[in-house]
Amino acid sequence: IQGDFAFVQGAETYYESVRVLEISINKASTFYGFCSFHDTKNFVQLDRLDLSNLPLFLWQLFYRATAHEKYRKIIAVDFADQVRLLDKGAGLAQQQQLQFEASFQSWCHSEGLRHLDLLLKEIEGVRARQSFDEISYTYFLTERRLPFAGVGCFQPSMALDGSVLQRVNRVLRHELFGAMLPTETVCMAAIPTKSSTLLCLCSLRGQTKATRFIESIAAQPERIASIFFGTMMLSIENVYFTPSYLRTLSAGPMSTLKRLSSLGIAEDIKESDIRL
Repeated sequence: IQGDFAFVQGAETYYESVRVLEISINKASTFYGFCSFHDTKNFVQLDRLDLSNLPLFLWQLFYRATAHEKYRKIIAVDFADQVRLLDKGAGLAQQQQLQFEASFQSWCHSEGLRHLDLLLKEIEGVRARQSFDEISYTYFLTERRLPFAGVGCFQPSMALDGSVLQRVNRVLRHELFGAMLPTETVCMAAIPTKSSTLLCLCSLRGQTKATRFIESIAAQPERIASIFFGTMMLSIENVYFTPSYLRTLSAGPMSTLKRLSSLGIAEDIKESDIRL
């Protein structure tokens, strides 16, 4: 499911426009940001689901997911500049507002790209030092294969107990177009195997806020499938479902899925919405 209606006024009217696309599992799980040689060399344990060296496996997951986020952020920066072309024929006030919004989005995405570059360098440093214990993580292997999958990076604003971790997606006036405050990042993944799903979270151990978020989830193993599902739908741009599962959903549950994919704009989300 793909959809991003963050900061769109009246976003609830757009829930039903979220697209459900059917694609092959190979295409869904492949990121073409690396050449074939380096992709095979650097991610062999990840691609084989080889958990014999779990810190190395999670380093590969974290690095590839962060590289993918950087790739998407580069596209977002380019797209923000294209928005400026939309002011043709608008009044002066509308042109000024649109140009400001384009500048603001370009700045936000550029700052996000800068932070991702710094994060990638830190993750690369872990590999160069062969100190994979610098990766903090938790993981669960479910008893059955869950009908969803996905992987991505995000910056948690709160721990699961409601305690505030960091300020995310909020810019104070005096900070505008300056240097955005750094945030800490968590990588989250639901990876299907033949008969189960691997649910894992990882971050740099030195990022204590990200680590606290991971620990808050690890403390509730009895709710892990529901927590992962809800967090992924609200924090990661692309989530994949098995077509057979989607075909079992009536109009109501399908509408809920689309609403959850709107990245937190669905202000009326209930706990029952994120149970699997």
